[in-house]
Amino acid sequence: MNENNSTKRFSSRAENYQKYRPNYPIEVIQEIKSFFPEKSRIIAADIGSGTGIFTKRLIDANFEVYAVEPNDEMRTIAEKSLSDNPNFHSIKGTAESTTLPDESIDLITAAQALHWFDLESTLTEFQRILQPEGIIAFIWNERDLTATSFMQEYDQVLIDLCPEYKNSPHLYIDKEQIFNLIEEISLQEFHYSNAQEFDEKGFIGRVLSSSYTPSPDSTEYSPFIDALSQLFEKYQKEGKIQIHYNTHLYLGRVMRKWVF
Repeated sequence: MNENNSTKRFSSRAENYQKYRPNYPIEVIQEIKSFFPEKSRIIAADIGSGTGIFTKRLIDANFEVYAVEPNDEMRTIAEKSLSDNPNFHSIKGTAESTTLPDESIDLITAAQALHWFDLESTLTEFQRILQPEGIIAFIWNERDLTATSFMQEYDQVLIDLCPEYKNSPHLYIDKEQIFNLIEEISLQEFHYSNAQEFDEKGFIGRVLSSSYTPSPDSTEYSPFIDALSQLFEKYQKEGKIQIHYNTHLYLGRVMRKWVF
């Protein structure tokens, strides 16, 4: 992960991230567990674990989880909510340098984080820490722009009023990136529908959790918030709106050869 471009930019957004980011369908966990039918104790490294949203999903399913996160503010939030669980271990590290022992991990997960990784260095690290028969799971929620008119107009507001949005790396995740880390012959993919419901405060908090949105001290901030409020008022029903997602899951084994 690039320290300046990925880690620190979430420091002021950690609270909104924890409160308003979507969770992941339980089917994701069920699919991952199906790859370990004979294993009673599964050790996972959740890379780029953030505030612990997916980490908690894993812990609730009885995985032992090493949550690897470089951002201090986000990692602290995860520690406050999860440290009472003996299956939670907080690690200050990155995808490229996890600090975990060699061949110590059964499962590597990255939820909403792959786009921040340096792929060549990450591959080297994943080859080092993953056991020979280990599994990698990449998961992310992608807004479903075809679901409703609201979703289409929401995206247009981001295009019009967030200068950084069109260059955000999360928009450019594709299978070629995944193939650089997972063997194509073992790759399996799954897709699920997902949604969140918000009042106006929650909707604005959800939007502001994204790294590309204007900061409160910028000249773009007030017009952006006004546009979000107008959008909410246009589409709300009984004081609520829904944000629709497609959740993508890619599972496979780590590459055992160089691809760069």
